[in-house]
Formats: sequence, C-alpha cells, structure tokens
Amino acid sequence: MQLQISLDTPSDDRTALSWSRRERQKWFLSLLCGTCMIYATRTSVPLLIPVVSQEKNWSKSDSGIILSSFFWGYTLTQVASGYISDKIGGQRVLWISALGWSATTFLMPEIIEFFSGDGTSVLLVAAMRMINGAFQGMHFPSMISLISQRLHEAERASFFSLLTSGSALGTLLTGSLGSYLLENYNWMTVFRALGGMSLAWTALLSYHTLPFKEKTASIKSTTGYTLPWSKLLSQPPFWSCVIGHACQNNCFFVLLSWMPTYFHDTFPEVRGWVVNMVPWLSMLPCTFLGKALSEEIIKTGYSVTVTRKTIQTICFVIEIGSLLFLVKVESFQSAILCLALVIGGSGFHNNAIAVNPSDLAPKHSGSVFGLMNTVGAIPEMALVQDYNTDGEDDLQASQWYGVREATLFLVDATQKMFEVEPETKLSHIQKFFKLYKQILRQKLAWSMQDWMGVVLFVKSGMKGYQSMKSEDGYPLHDALTYAMDIFLKIKTVLTKRRIVLITCHTPQLADDEKHRIRSKAASLKDLDIKLYVIGLGNNWVHDQFYKDLEMLSRKTDIDVYRMTSLVDLVQQIKAPSKNIARLSFQVCDGLEIDLVVRTLGRKRRCLQTKSLSKATNQVLSRSTYFKGEEAYRKDSDSDSEEPDLPFVIPEEVNLETKKSIGGMKLRFTQKELHRIKHIHPPAIKIIGVRPIPDDLFRYHIKRKYFVRADYGSTRKDNLLFFGALLNKCATQGRMIVCAFTMRMNTQTNLCYMIPNAELGGFYLSRIAFQGDIGDKSEALLHYDAQNCVTDKQVALWKKAIDRLDVNYHPYMFKSYKLECQIQMVEKYALDKEPGSPPIDIIEQSFLKTYKKTADLVPEFKNMYISKSDGPTKAKRARKNKET
Repeated sequence: MQLQISLDTPSDDRTALSWSRRERQKWFLSLLCGTCMIYATRTSVPLLIPVVSQEKNWSKSDSGIILSSFFWGYTLTQVASGYISDKIGGQRVLWISALGWSATTFLMPEIIEFFSGDGTSVLLVAAMRMINGAFQGMHFPSMISLISQRLHEAERASFFSLLTSGSALGTLLTGSLGSYLLENYNWMTVFRALGGMSLAWTALLSYHTLPFKEKTASIKSTTGYTLPWSKLLSQPPFWSCVIGHACQNNCFFVLLSWMPTYFHDTFPEVRGWVVNMVPWLSMLPCTFLGKALSEEIIKTGYSVTVTRKTIQTICFVIEIGSLLFLVKVESFQSAILCLALVIGGSGFHNNAIAVNPSDLAPKHSGSVFGLMNTVGAIPEMALVQDYNTDGEDDLQASQWYGVREATLFLVDATQKMFEVEPETKLSHIQKFFKLYKQILRQKLAWSMQDWMGVVLFVKSGMKGYQSMKSEDGYPLHDALTYAMDIFLKIKTVLTKRRIVLITCHTPQLADDEKHRIRSKAASLKDLDIKLYVIGLGNNWVHDQFYKDLEMLSRKTDIDVYRMTSLVDLVQQIKAPSKNIARLSFQVCDGLEIDLVVRTLGRKRRCLQTKSLSKATNQVLSRSTYFKGEEAYRKDSDSDSEEPDLPFVIPEEVNLETKKSIGGMKLRFTQKELHRIKHIHPPAIKIIGVRPIPDDLFRYHIKRKYFVRADYGSTRKDNLLFFGALLNKCATQGRMIVCAFTMRMNTQTNLCYMIPNAELGGFYLSRIAFQGDIGDKSEALLHYDAQNCVTDKQVALWKKAIDRLDVNYHPYMFKSYKLECQIQMVEKYALDKEPGSPPIDIIEQSFLKTYKKTADLVPEFKNMYISKSDGPTKAKRARKNKET
C-alpha cells in the first residue's frame, strides 16, 4: 500500500510563498516557542487542579468535568481551522488561536475566584476551559498547514517533528517554573505568568505575520481551493492514520491530564517539580532518536510507508509495555520510570503518524490533521472525565471525612531499657508493650482505620527477646531513616503522621552524630511527619537535644513549644482531637488573625451490633421502601369489604411567633422558617469582653471546642498578637464574647472564649440562653425563705468534702460495658478461653467512697432528715389501663 494519496492539483501557485533559509530559521524558533507555550498553558490546569480543588472543595468528578471540558472545545475547531488555514493561510489562523488561548489562560484566576461562591462555579470554569480548548484546537492544524504551504516536501516531516518536541519543553516549563511559583507564591501566579508569556509570544507572532499578508492576499484571489472529502474518506491509509493517532492521543492526553493527580494522591511526599519534570525529559531525546532512525531507514532503501510504520510500532510497543508494568509497581522510582518511557514513546510518534498529513495530502494537510485530531480527542472526553469516579464516594469518605492516622513507635533497645524497676517489677520495655497492647485493643474495638507499628533499634543483630538489648551504640539516625522509608511506601492518604521515640536515658553522642540526627529530624518536616520524644522512668530528664529534635520536625518556635507528656500522647493516639476549622478572628475592621478550632476529645462509644446471615456470615443491611398503590391492592384480600379510602394530604402546619412583631404575630410554614437565616462568612467576630464568672461551667450547652493560633499562618506577627491577647485575658480574668460561624450557610452562635494560658488557647463555649436551661426559680425561692446555714452544717460538709477529695480524671475510669464487649470479641477472634470478667472500676470507686463517708451518714440523717429537702414534687396521675 502506497502512502501518497493524489488529492493535489497539478498547479500550485503557493510555491512562491516558500520560506528562505533565514525565514525558515526565524519561523522555526517562533513556532517552537508557540508550541512550548501552548503545552505549558495546557498542562497548567492538570498541575494546579489538586490544589484548586482542595481549596474550592471540588470533588474528583468536578475535577474530571473541568479537565475533560478542554477536549469538548478542542474537537470543535480542528477541521474548520485546518480547512480555513489551507484556504487563506495558516499564519492568520495561528495568530487568532494564540490570542484566544493566551488571554483565557491569563484570565483563568479571575474567573475561578469571581464565580467561586456560586453554585454553578464548576460549570462556568469548565465553560472557560472549553473556550481555551477551542482556541488551542486551532494551533496544530494551522501550523501544519502553514508548514505545508511554505516548505518543500522533503523538509516538512523533519521540520514538523522537531516542532512537536516543543510540547516536552512546554511541559518542562510548567513542571519547573509552575512548581516553583506554586510552592513559593500561589496557584494564581502560575496562570498569570504563563498567560503573560503567551501574550508576549502572540505579539511576536503578529510581527512575523505582517510581511506575508500582501503575498497571501494576492495569491488568494488567483488560487481556487476545494477539498475532495469523498476521495479522502475512502482511502484506507487515511483511516489507519486516524485510528493510530486516536490510540496515541488516548494514552498521551489521559496521562497529561491526570498524572499530577496520580502522583499527588499516590506519592504525596514527593516534591511537585520532580513529578512534573522528570517524565518529560525523555521526550526530547526520543524525538531526535526517532528522527535519526527514520533517516537511516530511508537511506537503506526502504519506502516512507515502511519507515512510518516501523517508528509507530516502536512507539506502541514501548507505551503498551510500560503501562502494563505501571499497574503492578509500588515504588515511586518504578512509577516515574514507566511514565517516562510512555512519554518517550510519544517522541517516536512525532516522527510517524504525526507527520503523515504532509505525506498523504500536502495541499490539504491542515484539514487532514484537523480531522485526525478531532477523532483522536473524542475518547479523552469520557476517559478524562470518568477517571476514578466509580470509587469516588468511598475515596472521599475515607480521605476527607474519615480518621486515618499513622503512628510509628521507635523503641530504644539499649541495656537501660531492660533494667527492672523495683517498685513495679517491670522493665521499661515491658511497660511500653503493655501500653501498646492497650492502645491497639482500643483502636481495634472501635474499628478505626489507623496505622500503627513498632521498630526496635539496636546496634547489633537480634536473635531473640533477650538479645535485643545493645550495650554500645545508639543508632537513632539510622532508625529515623528507616522510619521515613516506611512512611514513603504508604500510599494511603493519612491525616496525621507521627514518629514516637521511646527511651529512658540521654545518650552520650559526638557533636557530628548529633548534627546528623538533627538534620534527619529537620527533613521530617518536609514530609509532614511529627516527632515526639517520650521518656520512661522517674529519673528521666528532657534534654535540650530531644527538644531540638521535636521543634525541628514540627515547625514549632521555641515560644510555643511544649513538652509532650505520655498521658497526653496516648490520649491523642487513642481518641485524638481534630482540627475542624481554620478561621479568621476579626478583632476590628482591618485587624484579623488566623485561628484553628479543635475538638476537645472523642466521645466514648461501645461496639455496635450488626446482623449477620446464618448461611454466609455476611453483614445484613436494612432497607426501607414504599409500595405503590397497585402493590397494596394486590396484597389486600379480594374478599375485603372495606372500601378504598381516598389518599389525604395533610395541610401544612403554620408556626406562630411567640412575640408580636409590628403589632401582630407572624405565621410561617416549616419550609419558610428554614429559609429565614442570617448568613455570615465563616469567622469568629469579637463582640465584647466581660469578667469570667465563678459559675461559668454551670450550664453545659452541647460540646465545647478549643481555639489556638494557626501555626501555619502567613500573617505577620500572628502568633505574637495571639499570645499577647491570651496573656492579657488570662491575667485580667476576662473572657471574650464573640459570634462564631464555623462554615458557610451554617448557624451563627454567640460564644464565650475563656482563656487557658497553660494550654495556649481559649475554650470556646456556646452561651446558654434561658430556653436552654430549666426554670429553677421556684426551688431557689423556697431555699431562700429557709433559715440560714449553721456553723455545724458547714463543718460537717467540709469534713465530707475532705474525705471525698480524690484525683479525678475521666480517663482513669474505663467503661465496664465496653471492656466486656472487647473481651468477648477477643474470645471469638483469637479463639481464647473465657477469662475472669473485667473489673468494674466505677463500682469499686463507689464502694471506696461509701466506706470513707460511712460514719458521716448518720450525722447527715440527724441533721436533715426531719427538715424539708425542698419544694414538694408534683404527683403524677396514674395511667388508666383501659386507656
């Protein structure tokens, strides 16, 4: 099968417009820069979509719509722009295209920000992206048409294949410059920088196209142009090029759109510039290698058809093998190597099917290439949009709303950790494993998805339990390196990563070794891994060396650093408090600071009972459905004499206001009442300051939060101002009255901010209104009318209080019901023999308290039993059994 399709007319007056050698060099540099910029702007959205979607709360399906909308516009203008370029000249269409996609890229941040609060923001951004794709769809058809018009047949293939290498340069530009601007500035700067550079190239292109306008206009009037579509579409070589180009585009554009998201989700610890640059470095050498290989094959005597088929086969073999291997890789190095090979295969494609339009129909190359690109871009609409949307609900539930943490314990296995304490008759390492077992039981009982692990670091090899202890050396640097490698291999999205160093002494290390360990601890900060140092034993001293390690890994200043206690850390691992909001604290107009709102803990919960199938042991789900009217008729007895009653829709209930507004009471339906709300932006707005009362926590209204400064804020002196405000309120005994709005379109509550200088923040408690509290006026009036309290009564109560004075903490008392459930689960899961029932700590505490005050009970009875304890209680009416 010959590659040439005879579609050209014998006379070609456009040879008069051929470029000279100087013009050819000038246009090559200009078109190479244009191809570089068009791919830089095209890959900017895939680079920034993970960051923008997280900021704007876009889901994966929303991101897919925005990414795929580009191809909807990309397919609309391919054929038309190629046809017009073949008819009037490609340089004009090329300039219009450049002006369009440059301007839309430059204005993209304004479009996203202006419509971010609108419910249709995703569709509007997708529409802007589609317009950008429509203008970019005009670039390659007009460029290949321009090349076919200005170059001889022998020069077209190599000229166009070298120009397509600009796509790799553009992607490298986005990966280097875009990643740098994203890390040091923001995502808006990336759009504006690339859009501004593209507009500058558009101005340069306009300067280049001016000398050709008169020639093009004079020849356009004397040259007729018709495109024989029927003859073109009936040729098998054309359809083979279309199908091959579609397969290549399918692979290339899916990677182009989703590769940044793939690395962001699978390997979040890797720097952005690495994944956005390294794979694209393979395209340039492969393009030159494909060009040299094509020339060598042609020199040996093979036809152009055989040459193009050979190069394209090499492209597909490399890409197919790399993609199949990519499915099974687990390490970052293997993944980036596979993707580099896939992108390198595209360099061979640029010397094969990509240059076939000039071989098939040189005079109609713009139209042919436009039709090839149109058919090739259609699969990307669905594949880019539907990528990973099947498991999106499960992914979002576990990634954004689930709690998944990773805690790795680095346990010192030196000689001192195995020394037995005489008081407890346990060694430090035995205490740790006992504590670790307790934490693990709690997490398994609550079916938490957290990750936990233990690493024992020693100097020599281990053969058994007693051989773990090492008498010499303290390889903390190697242990931290090993722990980092473990976290790098975890592909699951984690909300928190922590390394807990368990030790009981401060080793004597050389200054060089301490410097190595400090450098390794500082590198944990880049991976968002926090290091905690916990010392066991009463004689352990928190050395400055360990303080430096904690501060270096946590991005913490010395002013806000606090030593981690074992009790607090265990509580954070078992039932962690969470950051639920990052808000601005509005002190006055023009003065704001950044705050973080945290929960105070997690509510205790018992195990849930689920129904299982006796046949398969699968968990049974309960569903509720409503039958239609026909189903009820079928189920009803045909002999029933009851008539069919009409279906009555109850009237909507109107709610009336308690107070008169404007001289009359207003009535609202339930639907209207839900619409009435005050909309405030998410923030904490100060209203005033008042003294802290003695009975502040008398009324418990819902749950309370804790507010601290945002350590990651970029505001200048944010921590300094927050610390000054906290210390001032604590020393003056004042609390802040504020309006608290957690999220957009949610209720705004009046709250108190009670200072706590020891914990470094404020308690946030909702103000109790009269409707939230029971009416105690009658009882208080009764007690006020009684006689005054005697000194004898005061002395008795003081004696009782002294005996009941205990060190109470909620976490000292375990839930008896939960402990019984855990014991039952362990019995069935581990096939253990049933042991003794767990100890009811609450009941034991009650018995101890009763023994302490047993001799005081008769005195209380003699003092108060004959007196009225309060107002008489209202008697409840008995329920009649008949009713």
